[in-house]
Amino acid sequence: ETGHAMASRSRDARDPRDPRDPEPARAAARQEARAALAEAEAKACQAEELCQQKQNEALAANERSEKAKAKSKEVAAMMEKKKSQAESLAAEADRRMREAEIAAKQAHEAEVDVARFKESVVAAEQEAHEANLATAHCAKEAAVAKHEATKLRALVGKMSIQDEDL
Repeated sequence: ETGHAMASRSRDARDPRDPRDPEPARAAARQEARAALAEAEAKACQAEELCQQKQNEALAANERSEKAKAKSKEVAAMMEKKKSQAESLAAEADRRMREAEIAAKQAHEAEVDVARFKESVVAAEQEAHEANLATAHCAKEAAVAKHEATKLRALVGKMSIQDEDL
């Protein structure tokens, strides 16, 4: 027998339960290595899936963020427009308030003028009444004077006739 055949036979003749035999320890080490490899591959797979999930979540969050930014810009533009409208309305309200104040002042001035004119009308009516009384008095005096003149004319006429008779 050669040394090779003898080593092969001695290998076959080994007791698998012999703790000095390296073959079962190697098999156990290979099995542990395979289990560790399988576990590592499973963890790597889980990590890749988790990474993909996180990337998808990040993309979705980024999309939501972009939509929120766009909505925020839209709301800010609308708010600016409303603010501008409010300022315009406030300016219009101020203008109308000033116009109302001017109109109220003019109305008050007109009321004062009306009161003054009423006083003038009353005074004019009083003067007209007094003038009417004076006119009536003068007319009466004129009538009396006319009557006196008529009497005097008649008297003068009578006297003239008497002078002629003389």
